[in-house]
Amino acid sequence: MELIMKFGLGLFFIFSSSVLAEKNKLSAPMVKNAWGNLYGFHQSRAHYRIGKTYLAWVGPDNHPFVSDYDHKKKEWADHQRVGTNLISPLDYHGNPSILVDQKGLLHVFYGGHNRKMRYSRSSKALRNSDWVDYTSRIPYTESTYPQLFEMSDGTIYCFYRRRTHRGNWSYFTTRDNGMNWSKEVHVLDGRSPPGNGWYAAFSKDPNRDHIHLLFLWHASNDKLPDSRRNLYYIQMEHSTGKWTGNENEKLTLPLSFREANEKVMIFDSKNKYSSIPQLWLTSDGRPVGLNRISDKDGVIARHLHVWTGELWRSQKVPIDVILKPTKKKWIGFRSRSGTVQKFTSSDEGTHWVPGEIILKTEGEQKLNALFANAHPDAVLAIIDQVDAKGIPGKQRLWIWGKSGFLK
Repeated sequence: MELIMKFGLGLFFIFSSSVLAEKNKLSAPMVKNAWGNLYGFHQSRAHYRIGKTYLAWVGPDNHPFVSDYDHKKKEWADHQRVGTNLISPLDYHGNPSILVDQKGLLHVFYGGHNRKMRYSRSSKALRNSDWVDYTSRIPYTESTYPQLFEMSDGTIYCFYRRRTHRGNWSYFTTRDNGMNWSKEVHVLDGRSPPGNGWYAAFSKDPNRDHIHLLFLWHASNDKLPDSRRNLYYIQMEHSTGKWTGNENEKLTLPLSFREANEKVMIFDSKNKYSSIPQLWLTSDGRPVGLNRISDKDGVIARHLHVWTGELWRSQKVPIDVILKPTKKKWIGFRSRSGTVQKFTSSDEGTHWVPGEIILKTEGEQKLNALFANAHPDAVLAIIDQVDAKGIPGKQRLWIWGKSGFLK
């Protein structure tokens, strides 16, 4: 009996060790040398096309990299540097955005913070190689926060902020896969009094050629302690280029602070700090925003803002990001004290049920779930956060999906 018990215990420990090893294996990061902080609101972090997920990230010495994952082979094929970031290695504003166009060409905008935004494009379709610097082809480079979208007719939009936080939010377009770009079009007026700038997040409607924009006011000259406030929403029909709010208000572009306050404010933060929002679209094209609201005492609450079709519903929620909303179930995640936990909602974000812990490490993580045309096995990016003790270039980067972490 004693021998049997020892044998059983031995099997238990062997089995437990193998399970633990397998869990650790599944939780191994994609890379251990990512650089800087991951934007939570940034479109688009990754793009799935024809069996592969193409991921844009900041690699060694702050330069832009693209990695491609083959879902059939279940492996990362390449980690390719696609250009040279000209801003300071300690400036983390250069997060890249990636788009794979209808012809399969890969476009990456990166590296801008008031200046030196750059543009690289692959020379061959669906190939993460032979990248070419196309910066000279775009009309304006003194800019930050590039966000890329393609319409059904092949028109590609690049949205960005001009220069400083008091700059206009603008865009230019291409109809020939990046060979030639239009003149700038200005959407938000960054200097209209008494406002002092904006921070903005864009998204494309999943079913039609519509661009959605969720943004906040940056009161940089204000004497109040928290200078980012409120939330505003407008949308654009690609065929006409016209921007409106939910009530089809007629708007004058670039939109002024006064007109935004009068016509398109969806959430008044009451002089509390409002963080840059994340923006998703439901399967039927309704905007969903998520951001942090915090007071001068440092109390932080996440707020979800859902357009019901008739009004905006805003409420506190326990999550940091959500995946692309579906009809039946919404999935969200939160990161606290190195623990990343999954949550689900069956009533469009009104109530959230905590679920499995998908990752637990020392330190803190930042999350991004804004993937374009995501494959179910690659929907969430997790990266170590740079803090006072963090060393740039030592951040681990994980990609998670329904089958766990990509190895």
